[in-house]
Amino acid sequence: MKRILLILWLPFFIPTFAQYKSESVGFQENKGQIVNQKGQLNDEVKYLLNSAGLNVQLRKNGFSYDVYQVQKTPFASLQASKTLPHPKDEQTRPQYILSYKFHRIDIDFENSNSKVELITGQSSEDFVNYYNISTKPEGVLAVHQYKEVTYRNIYPHIDVVFTVPNDPEKTVEYNFIVHPGGKISDIRLKFNGVVTALDNNKIQMNVCFGKMQETLPLSWTEDGAGKKKATVKYRKIKNNVYGFETSDAVSARTLIIDPVPIRLWGT
Repeated sequence: MKRILLILWLPFFIPTFAQYKSESVGFQENKGQIVNQKGQLNDEVKYLLNSAGLNVQLRKNGFSYDVYQVQKTPFASLQASKTLPHPKDEQTRPQYILSYKFHRIDIDFENSNSKVELITGQSSEDFVNYYNISTKPEGVLAVHQYKEVTYRNIYPHIDVVFTVPNDPEKTVEYNFIVHPGGKISDIRLKFNGVVTALDNNKIQMNVCFGKMQETLPLSWTEDGAGKKKATVKYRKIKNNVYGFETSDAVSARTLIIDPVPIRLWGT
């Protein structure tokens, strides 16, 4: 029997009825297909990366983690049979009802450039078409994906680059690129929608389904002579606001800070 899943409620990030011509995984541009919980267009989200258990939204002056958990409940056969007037409809009866629970974490680039420019890498050749947007009966067509999105000059002489990792075990990667003239002290990350704490150079977050961490395993500097490891640590500025600090001499070199989000909840 062909299995058909009935989705009771899908979050605001993507409509359910789409025509796929896409095998790529990347940050999907928002051309009007992303809606909020009320079905209204959500133009605050510029790009969206979907992955198992965690979706990443890129906004103009920040980004968001949508932590989610899927619950699968068998469709009650007795109840379903009352709505199936023909035996052939048995093959189209849903096997399961899916429901979703969410915890959204917003991370804002505090005091950042309000005119920041978001620049994408090469577009995917494949695309997705969406046809179930009530305000767009003609559909939202040719929605492409990107492996990389850069916030150019989010702070003076500082960029943020979001990329899709090659490692399937990782959800997302992002680097702060502090060019010569940039000040590491300008970077301020404000966490909303979650209780945070700084412990052992990790930002700990308690989410509905367990815990999540922002770690800082690697930083380095670059110039014409090559790469050199740098020591960078998180610093707590105030409640739920964090930055970075280093004692290394980096002002004449480009400093790359490489935070890594880690999921500690069950899926």
